[in-house]
Amino acid sequence: MIHLLFTGGTISMQRDERAGGNVPAHSGAALVAFAPELADVAAFRIEDWGKYPACHLGPDQLFALRNRVRDLAGEAARGRLRGVVVTHGTDTIEETAYLLARTLPPQMPVAITGAMRTADSPGWDGPRNLTDAARVAAHPESRGRGAMVVFGGKIFAGHQVAKTETMRLDAFSAPHAGPIGEVQGGEVRFFGPPAPPPALDPPHLGARVALIPAVIGDRGELLDLARAGHDGVVLMAFGSGNVPPGMVPAIRRWLAEGKPVVLASRCLAGEVTPVYAFPGGGATLIREGVIAAGPRTPAQARMELAICLSAGRAYGGRERQDVGGHRCAGHGTMLRVRPAAPGPLQAGAGQQGPPLDVVRRSVTVHRPPSTPAHMPLPDRLPLPDDVVEIARTLEAAGYEAWCVGGAIRDTLLGETNTDHDIATSARPEEVQRLFRRTVNVGERYGTVAVRVRRRHHEVTTFRRDVRTDGRQAVVEFGVSLEEDLARRDFTVNAIAYHPLRHEWRDPFGGAADLEAKVLRAVGDPAARFREDYLRILRGIRFAARFDFTIEPATWEAMRAAAPGLRRLSAERVREEWFKGLRTARSIVRLLT
Repeated sequence: MIHLLFTGGTISMQRDERAGGNVPAHSGAALVAFAPELADVAAFRIEDWGKYPACHLGPDQLFALRNRVRDLAGEAARGRLRGVVVTHGTDTIEETAYLLARTLPPQMPVAITGAMRTADSPGWDGPRNLTDAARVAAHPESRGRGAMVVFGGKIFAGHQVAKTETMRLDAFSAPHAGPIGEVQGGEVRFFGPPAPPPALDPPHLGARVALIPAVIGDRGELLDLARAGHDGVVLMAFGSGNVPPGMVPAIRRWLAEGKPVVLASRCLAGEVTPVYAFPGGGATLIREGVIAAGPRTPAQARMELAICLSAGRAYGGRERQDVGGHRCAGHGTMLRVRPAAPGPLQAGAGQQGPPLDVVRRSVTVHRPPSTPAHMPLPDRLPLPDDVVEIARTLEAAGYEAWCVGGAIRDTLLGETNTDHDIATSARPEEVQRLFRRTVNVGERYGTVAVRVRRRHHEVTTFRRDVRTDGRQAVVEFGVSLEEDLARRDFTVNAIAYHPLRHEWRDPFGGAADLEAKVLRAVGDPAARFREDYLRILRGIRFAARFDFTIEPATWEAMRAAAPGLRRLSAERVREEWFKGLRTARSIVRLLT
């Protein structure tokens, strides 16, 4: 049984000539009659919760809707429901989806949908979206994913989705993540395991949070006007997080009153990255106490702040007293950070890199309280057709072909990654002979880019390091897959999947570390960082991006090897540092 909860929106509207436009018209029963395939999906029941245009739903109504879905989750826990479908106006679907994803346990799937056309319009998308949402709500693999938005054949995580088009049928996307699945030909397919956000349980949604854009020449007048009536504010800044200097005094007045200021970007994609230290620059604002929004749109950041303040928490869900530190994932140990000595690691004239003592800080890192024996690995991993085609060609010629690297890691974590790498027993010249379109991107390291259907995928020969100097390695080919995996940096990056036989190789327990959110070096940590000192910064980047805890022996080896960072080129350090700034869930976590 699934529960269909109708709240209104365009999906329930049709044009009224007397009113001069679209108005609410159809009940839940009427909409179900337009979608006859629903009966083949699952048994269902109908609830007409309302016929509201999305822009009419205020905080009290949104929270009442959330509480209604929470009650239904209780029925699901008792085995009476498989899932819930919520029809909703598209204007504010992202706020409602974020609220449900962030404040409800994820065990019961909630599929939110709507329409971009009315019932009397050509190409009405309502029946298909409603049926697709029902398929997702009823699907066994939806359990544990919490709130999702199902629209135009795509499935988005509720805390990641945003409306990015005003009128197109494919109006939704996830600017910081991408879809987590799809519904095609009546079949539901997810791209990875569930990865819902941690749930908060605020008693209300009463915190008032302003959303104020920066404009050219801004002197902070709107900030000052909003301060008395709001508990916090989200700034929609330029670019990577910069505002006109005239806004800075008004920002300081908010902070002086203990009211949080969150910095988001008006750009359609990308996160606030505090790299500019001029007055009003992102780095300057962060030092003043402003909070980077993280991988959220301005509307999502506003909802996050409202939820957290209503729950008595700081932005991001931390306890309000966690100033100057943050909690490790999985337990209550505080990370307290001694400020770094002033001055950047010299990365060339006029360039700034990471602080030199980025791994010399006073930090206590504890392993999570429990580490499971293994992470359940899926029977099959969804892969692009061109990756499978490359593997099939290599295997047909008598060579091994395995998918490896970051795409495997990210897919298992429910993240989007389209850069699929293939490790093979074929030597570079043999790869070039088998494929018509190739690019030699690193022959001495065994890497050839193979172009299939307008995309390049890197194919690298199994290899091991003969000698290294901390910057570059001399490699040897003709080794096994296990030897190839043994030379990798961290266990979570040393997992291999066979795209044809659907077999897994995980000799160093990377799946268990993914499950425990632990970053651990492969084999001897000291040896791994002596091989390439850049792995120190990579490890910090991965920990900040995925909110992983660094395993103690790995952390101590990183600290001991830190002086070797001086031997790296400025370009490599700068590039890795900026990657960290772009991908970190929390800039504070990257710096601590």
